[in-house]
Amino acid sequence: MGSVWPYLCSLLGLLSALTAYASDASATDKSAARDTSLPFGLSNLLGRQPTSEIDLNLAQFYPECAILIVFALFAACYYKGRQTNRTLAIRVANILKPILDQEFSYVGDGQRFLLQDDPANFVVYGSGRRHCESLHGFLQLRNRHDLIRFVLGWFMPAASDRLQLEIQLRPEEFSGFVYGVAPQRAAKGIRESRWDLKTFTRSTTLPTKGSRKMTQWVESTEHATLFDKAGLPEMVSHRDDVLDELFVTDQPLDKPTELADLPARRTLQAVIRITDSDEAVARAVAFVLALIDYIPTHHAIRAETKTKLIKARAEAIRDLVKAESQVQQERAQQLKAERKKKEADKVSQMTPEAQRKWEEKQQQKEFKRKQSRMVRRK
Repeated sequence: MGSVWPYLCSLLGLLSALTAYASDASATDKSAARDTSLPFGLSNLLGRQPTSEIDLNLAQFYPECAILIVFALFAACYYKGRQTNRTLAIRVANILKPILDQEFSYVGDGQRFLLQDDPANFVVYGSGRRHCESLHGFLQLRNRHDLIRFVLGWFMPAASDRLQLEIQLRPEEFSGFVYGVAPQRAAKGIRESRWDLKTFTRSTTLPTKGSRKMTQWVESTEHATLFDKAGLPEMVSHRDDVLDELFVTDQPLDKPTELADLPARRTLQAVIRITDSDEAVARAVAFVLALIDYIPTHHAIRAETKTKLIKARAEAIRDLVKAESQVQQERAQQLKAERKKKEADKVSQMTPEAQRKWEEKQQQKEFKRKQSRMVRRK
């Protein structure tokens, strides 16, 4: 945003010059003794007023000047912010590319590594790796190109540049569970925004070896032990650590409304803060990618814990199962009514003799059904 100030100073200088010019022109109009009109009455013929009669009042142009200044600020902010975000995105891409090229067979769209969604958001895609189906990386930068959001950032806590990784693990390789870690100051808001955390986990304090306070959500102590052994506390202990959030879940983030919204899934999510330290960002990305192999290989829970997890999921979707059963019953009754109506229409078009035979046939079927019921009761 530094290049905005020269433009702003130039505009303010121009505004000062116009003000001084208007003051001098006004004084000249009052004291001018010579006639500046065109000779021989040409000014009247051309329909022009003498220069001395022109009222140069700068106050009439204040709105235009303000609009020009605002447009100049927006243009300068957009240009500078876009260039800054683009430079930062290139730096992050240089960090990620050697790591992702080593981990995945296919990265990007075949031509570009980082795809730009808008001046502040970039996307990277990876696939072709064991233990996972795909990786989506979302580079979310500050809205430096938006003057309004930039100004509001002076009065509100500024959002940091961050990289969000979302990895779809293979669901058949380990039983599903819900686990999460986030900074303690943001724990309440995160829990309220995620149905999986509210429904299946309890919150505890993650024991760290530094001054950073982190909250973790676990379904059982075995999951906490799993990530302790993976080295998670060491990755989030200090304030200069860039791994802010980590989640593993087999549930959707929002409460499902249908059973169709609950496919088999195993999702690994991470939020990494982008700082000036390329080494810290690369270390956090490498740690998250290492969990792709670590979780399926080391995830082992007791049989009673697995039974408890299955029961918790059954209780969470009990209402959905009941609603789905009711929908199926209503659908079956509707189909049955439609069949009866078609059959009644077909019978109404028969001859009297055919109707009589059809009725006799239906009576025989009903008699056989009653006999079979009596036999089963005996």
